[in-house]
Amino acid sequence: MLFLMRQIIQRINTKRKLYDILSKIGSLFARTTQHEIDKAIQTSLIMIGELLKTDRIYIYTYDLINNTCSNTYEYCAAGIDPVIASSQELSLEDAKDWVEMHQKGLPTYLQNIHKQTTYLGLRSLFLAQGVKSLLCFPMKKKDELYGFIGFNYVKSLHRYDELEKYILSEYASILMSLIERFEIEMKYTKNLQELEVVFQAMKQSPNGIVITDQNSMITYVNPRFEEITGYQASEVLGKNPKIQKSGVHNRSFYKKMYETINKGLIWEGELQNKKKSGELYWELDSMSAVFDSQGNVTHYIAIKTDITDKKKMELKLEEERQELELDIKNKTIEIEDSQQATIIALAKLTESRDKDTGGHIERVQHLCRILVKSLRQNPKYYQLDSVYETHIYYASALHDIGKISIPDHILLKEDKLTKEEYELMKTHVTIGGAILSGMIAHYPNSELIKLGNEIALYHHEKWDGTGYNQGLKGADIPISARIMALVDVYDALRSKRPYKMKMTHQEAYNIIIDQSGKHFDPEVIDAFKRVQLEFDKIYKRLAIKE
Repeated sequence: MLFLMRQIIQRINTKRKLYDILSKIGSLFARTTQHEIDKAIQTSLIMIGELLKTDRIYIYTYDLINNTCSNTYEYCAAGIDPVIASSQELSLEDAKDWVEMHQKGLPTYLQNIHKQTTYLGLRSLFLAQGVKSLLCFPMKKKDELYGFIGFNYVKSLHRYDELEKYILSEYASILMSLIERFEIEMKYTKNLQELEVVFQAMKQSPNGIVITDQNSMITYVNPRFEEITGYQASEVLGKNPKIQKSGVHNRSFYKKMYETINKGLIWEGELQNKKKSGELYWELDSMSAVFDSQGNVTHYIAIKTDITDKKKMELKLEEERQELELDIKNKTIEIEDSQQATIIALAKLTESRDKDTGGHIERVQHLCRILVKSLRQNPKYYQLDSVYETHIYYASALHDIGKISIPDHILLKEDKLTKEEYELMKTHVTIGGAILSGMIAHYPNSELIKLGNEIALYHHEKWDGTGYNQGLKGADIPISARIMALVDVYDALRSKRPYKMKMTHQEAYNIIIDQSGKHFDPEVIDAFKRVQLEFDKIYKRLAIKE
């Protein structure tokens, strides 16, 4: 009876000591800082180990991604060899049943390793460590398996009673709470550090930064914003950014801006705003919204770069560009006027040698222009614009410039030319081409002179290839020469010559229409049909000059 009483008293004392140890460990963990966590855990292992006279206590953490576990903390009683160094990244390939028990939150208990019938994959490991009895409790963070804490007896077998299991289970829970607490604190500390980095980055940013709440009231501005605008933070906090409005941008501009931002997109653009002094300035803004986890806008952030100097430089460059363009335009007009005057003078010089062709040059100029306008109605010739009209107006005057080298006895002959004389007369196209080619050498960028060269060389070519001087056919003949060919023939048919009488408009019209696809391009003929009455008016109006 006395023996039984002693056992009961001993168990009560042991239970009291275990609870006392747990209380002390809880107090220790409560006082522990992040930098002291390793020391606190190691101290708690010693306190438990010495109370229970356990040979070895250890804490393992699982790495289920790599299917391993590692010993992270260990207590060894006197005379017990540590195994922590050899227990790193141990494979769990043969310990699936062991891990499954811990995932279910159940402890693993082996009273006699030598008679072990479960967890056989770990038997060789336990024997190598000299383990005779062990008890392990899983450590879980909510539903996530973190690791386990183990209690080993090496010197002798040990039967863990229910009180010891309870106390050790509680210790595992307290230890897991400490680890979770410090993980939260570490995450919190990391977040604070990241926030501090972000804050300092915003504070020291070379760009102005403005943050507003969901109601567009300013909650933060950085020092650079103060430098750019002249406002102090205290003057703008709690106010709407519209205090900076310049009045340059309309409501539609700001509406589109916020529509873009509220879609979760970044709006980028140039804004003209107003400083505290009233001075206007330009900024390049990048704006976006900040959303909470439910997708609601909580804040807006704008990053602002002062581009006033850049805009001033752009404006200056634009003004200089416009001045240069105007100067170039004036110079170009001056050169073109000079070229046009030269062309008319050359044409008049040629015309003056032949009294029977008076007014011919002026008429073909107007007829070419009106024919180009009509031809442009054909989509194929949309490129024959007003500039082309002007060019062909002057270039057409040079079509017979080569006649300046034709002898008077041929050029002014009143009778029909002999075969030999006609062949010599035909050389006026190559002579004209040579004269204008020489001019192109001096004015290589002059479209007007190039066009005149085409006309002089090829206006006697025929659509069917029977013309001269090169016998070109169809579209190989430049369109300028095809236009000139019809105009030249029309004016010749309408004009009186020593060797022929002049024709009426209708007679000339019939002859030209009959030559469609032969002498003349059918598409040019179609254009001629649309303006044939205007041809008659132009001829009659200018014929009085003959």
